[in-house]
This record gives sequence, structure tokens and C-alpha cells, in this order.
Amino acid sequence: MTTKFEITDEDQNKINEWLIKLHPRIMELSKKFYVDTNRLTPEEFSTLTNNNKIPYYGAIGGGLTYSFLPSYVDISISVREILTGEVLHL
Repeated sequence: MTTKFEITDEDQNKINEWLIKLHPRIMELSKKFYVDTNRLTPEEFSTLTNNNKIPYYGAIGGGLTYSFLPSYVDISISVREILTGEVLHL
């Protein structure tokens, strides 16, 4: 038996809105991690973040962790952003 976990369009919209709200904090933490610790130059960081428009999570990405917790009634879904540690419960 195969179980398929899916994110609905409505939930994806909630995730996108949540990430927009977190964006300034994500970028601040990302810059502290990469630039302030000399892992990247400011120019490299600017290039990798498309002039500070998109977060940079490293070469393979992975900035979000999705958790699906099935129960008898429903499936509880949560999304965690790795830099801020913020969790969105859907």
C-alpha cells in the first residue's frame, strides 16, 4: 500500500504568504550566517540571492521541512523554515 501526502493549492498559498512575511528575517539571518562569518563576500551573497530578493539555502536548497502526521481523522501538516525555526501549522 502506498500513501500519498499532498499540499493543496490553498495550503500552498498559505505557505507562500507566510514565507513573504518571513522574508526580511530570513534574509537577515542568511546574511549573518554567510557574510558576517566570511563564508561569502557581500558580492557573492548578492549574486546568490538575486540582489537580496530570494533566500539562499546552500547548493541543494532545502530551506523548508514538511511534516505530515496522519491520524484516524485527518492529516496534520506543518512546515518549518530552517533559518528562523518558525513553524506554520496548516
